Formats: sequence, C-alpha cells, structure tokens
Amino acid sequence: MSVESAQQFWERVKSDKEFAASLAAAKDDQERHGVATAAGYDFTSDELDQVRSQLTDAELEAVAGGSEADYY
Repeated sequence: MSVESAQQFWERVKSDKEFAASLAAAKDDQERHGVATAAGYDFTSDELDQVRSQLTDAELEAVAGGSEADYY
C-alpha cells in the first residue's frame, strides 16, 4: 500500500471520465474500494486522505463536483 498508488488513483480519476463514473456509480465505500482494487490500486484510506489533503478546492471540485466522498 502506498501514497504513490493513491496519487496515481487520483490522477486517473481526474483524467479518465469512465473510471470516475464507475466510482461515482458505486453504492458505497466498499464497492468504490473494489473498483479501485480491481484497477490495480493499493492504498489505505489514510493514504488517500493524505493525497486529498494536498489537493486544492478547485481540483476537488473539478474531479468530484464538490463531493470527494463519491470516489472513495
């Protein structure tokens, strides 16, 4: 598990609308985690939080339409 994997995950969420949509369509955190894991990402919630804390409000807004929880 790594912060690097969480960073790669966020980059993909920002650049791959289909991937982002599959995460947003997941019914809960467990299902979103499954989508991320199936795509080859391996990180903890704490590592993802660390990456999210480094993003600007504008970046979060662009990725999640204001709801970062939609992605994990």
